[in-house]
Amino acid sequence: MYIFSAHIGHDGAFSIAKDNELLVHCQFDRFNRQKGQETTCSNFFYYLSSLNIKFDIVLITDLNVRSQEHVFHKTFWTKFLKRFNLTKKETEFKFYINDKTRHHHLFHAYCSKATLGNNKNYVIIDGAGSLVEETNNLESESLYNDDFKRIKVTSDGLGHSYSHVTGNLLQEPYIFAFQQCGKTMALSQYGNKKVDIDNILKNKLTTLKNDKNTQNILYTFQKTFEKKIKEKMPLENVNYTGGCAQNILANSNFLNYKNFNIDPICTDSGISLGLLNFYLKGKLKKINSVYLGPKPNYDYLYLFKEYKILDSDENKVSEILKDNPVALFQGRSEQGQRGLGNRSLLINPDNKNAIKKINAIKKREWYRPFSPSIIEEEASNYFNIDKNFSSPYMLYTFKNKIPLPNVSAIDGSSRIQTVNKKQNKNYYDLLKASGSILLNTSLNFPGHVIVETLIDLKYMMDNSCLKYAWLPDIKKLIEKK
Repeated sequence: MYIFSAHIGHDGAFSIAKDNELLVHCQFDRFNRQKGQETTCSNFFYYLSSLNIKFDIVLITDLNVRSQEHVFHKTFWTKFLKRFNLTKKETEFKFYINDKTRHHHLFHAYCSKATLGNNKNYVIIDGAGSLVEETNNLESESLYNDDFKRIKVTSDGLGHSYSHVTGNLLQEPYIFAFQQCGKTMALSQYGNKKVDIDNILKNKLTTLKNDKNTQNILYTFQKTFEKKIKEKMPLENVNYTGGCAQNILANSNFLNYKNFNIDPICTDSGISLGLLNFYLKGKLKKINSVYLGPKPNYDYLYLFKEYKILDSDENKVSEILKDNPVALFQGRSEQGQRGLGNRSLLINPDNKNAIKKINAIKKREWYRPFSPSIIEEEASNYFNIDKNFSSPYMLYTFKNKIPLPNVSAIDGSSRIQTVNKKQNKNYYDLLKASGSILLNTSLNFPGHVIVETLIDLKYMMDNSCLKYAWLPDIKKLIEKK
């Protein structure tokens, strides 16, 4: 039995399973190239057609409250899946697109079960989900037990408020601001004292280096946010998910909590996966990585006919990394917001000009730090991390034991990715050859979607000073002439 599941809303994604085993999970924006947008395109349907699958079950959910959207979803998905010969006569369509069936937070909880396994408590904190009777408002903080029964729900809007503050800071409307809350979090680390924030949405906030008032306001706001999150959190045995689980400063308060785990696909890009697991009554096999996207098609290597295509290995690439950024493109793309070694932009952090060289491509704001990847067994030599603890998804921050200015925040901490050989062999071997640690950032331009295909990679190389890309699957190095 083949099952197709899709979430039609911001950060929308789709999931495909055969019986209770996940085959593919991918964000729609990897196809439409519009960050966070759920719109479909011909490339998406061509991809589905290439799988030679006809779906027995189709599951669709959304995050809309307008009744006309419901009619559109039903018509669109029924029509287009049939048009591309992706369904059978007996295919069953199930739509979770009204207040009685759109269990947004519950789907988040089921996603975390798929990525993390069972737990006693499932905590979801985000901007807003479905309308709930308990508060007569949109759910924003929920607690479920191990039977997926809701124990508590509130509509305090913790994520919502963070997005509004971000909108004030960046002078962006909410629809764009909520996906940039990491900028508010990063700038908050430049504050050093608590101030009055009762009128935070009326204060004029800026990202100017000398605006200490803004930095202290954001520092106070972040600390208040952390306190409120902590008040919502059980003391042990937690799967934590929802958009607020992206806040690594808040997350790091829970490093010493017993059996505390964070969903690596915690944003709404995990909802289709949660819906799939919900439909399967929690029986979806646990997934062990986020490298879940489509396989790359290396037939498109011909696009780089104006570039040099050279044989290469991790040792040769490690030498290039001493002085130059290198794109790492391999395997199935990682899903979520981070580049984790399959679609990453790398450089050796010991290079004194590492940030300048990376920023010639990334153009990151002055207050946003870059992060490192490090081989798992060496992490405790560089950072205050327990030897038995791994951080494969960059969801926590750790204090440095040695100076690492190119991959540290202003407080001397780093959002690290630990890598072991089982998790990502090619990346592990490259890290090993490079002295155990590399600066790692996602392979994309600012505001753009992470590179998915060789076509996307060529666009990025054609339109920047990025000179090198390593493709370890086929042991090739692309080099600009």
